[in-house]
Amino acid sequence: MDTRYQRVELPRGGSWPRPSLATDTTPGLFHKLTQGPPEALTQGELLFAGSIIRAYEYLISELTPEAAAEVNHQMTQALRKEQDDSR
Repeated sequence: MDTRYQRVELPRGGSWPRPSLATDTTPGLFHKLTQGPPEALTQGELLFAGSIIRAYEYLISELTPEAAAEVNHQMTQALRKEQDDSR
């Protein structure tokens, strides 16, 4: 399954942009942004990049350290479950 531009649904609600993982079978958006020509980016990829930037801004500037740690914990749980389900 192509998971490059999906969101991760958190166990306790909300969602965050899914990061690229070493186990992914196709290169992620970071690779395309840093290695490819800018004109090769689609509108959807640019919008997804924008959602990643906004999520980072929110995590750093609007959440308390405790809430940010909780988001990190939930993302880790969700990604581990995804990897376990794909085996």
